[in-house]
Amino acid sequence: MEQNTQTKREALKSLCNRLCDAAKKAGNVEIKCNYLLKVYYLRKYSSSMLKTFDQWSKDGFTIKKDATGKPFWGAPIEKEKDGQIIRFCPINYWFTEMDIVEQDKLPLC
Repeated sequence: MEQNTQTKREALKSLCNRLCDAAKKAGNVEIKCNYLLKVYYLRKYSSSMLKTFDQWSKDGFTIKKDATGKPFWGAPIEKEKDGQIIRFCPINYWFTEMDIVEQDKLPLC
């Protein structure tokens, strides 16, 4: 795994740990990390919606050139590496309505 990916994974783990610790202190021990991430990002960016690139595309939008996706944990997958099966959760990126533009309003050049 390249260093940049590992750094992003560690940052996401750290954020999840902080959010989970805060939820446990508030008495919410059964809340999943991705739900906490969603609430965190919606509040942080004053947003009402988070979708993947594919979901926005299906709705007729594309992601702005300077937009930065918000990381979430993906569904667990298995890969073979050096003869061993490795199970891990990839990082998926979601975007808010502030990160998008309608596809038919894109500049032609």
